[in-house]
Amino acid sequence: GFANRMLVLDRLGAAIERAQRPGVFDCSLVLLRVAPERVPAAGAAIDEGAQTEVRRELARRIDHALVGGDTAARLSRDEFAVIVDDIGPGGDAMRVAELLAHVRTDLGAALLVGLLPSIQRFHDPDEALRAAGIALLRDQTDVELIRSASPPPSRRPATSHGVTRGRVSDPL
Repeated sequence: GFANRMLVLDRLGAAIERAQRPGVFDCSLVLLRVAPERVPAAGAAIDEGAQTEVRRELARRIDHALVGGDTAARLSRDEFAVIVDDIGPGGDAMRVAELLAHVRTDLGAALLVGLLPSIQRFHDPDEALRAAGIALLRDQTDVELIRSASPPPSRRPATSHGVTRGRVSDPL
């Protein structure tokens, strides 16, 4: 099973201490949240069964993607944390990218991600977890900005082939 919040904070604290020592140790912290409003649902109502299945599948995929030393935790009903352990100085973008690719396959639209590529600048596990939470909220805000910049599906102009023209500009 997955670690709880207390255990992940303990392991994150130990990782932060190791990252402060001279050497080549570092970790990444990934927060994943199931966004209930983005889970495909039957009809207009949000389907609790579909949300539960997305949570279960996410947990299975996280567990499958872990490498020795990594720690996964369920922080709340919809939120998971993964400490990607011993990635070297500055982070290993490939390990994190592989983890995200593995968990996002077919679930991508239902997930929000907060990522700290490196924990070296942090001195406290709560501070690191808070920073990852802020990154996750930025992901949610970016998605909402893009969605609000798009016209509703029924009002989108179509070409003669039924393909919408135009693009959503970068909201930032």
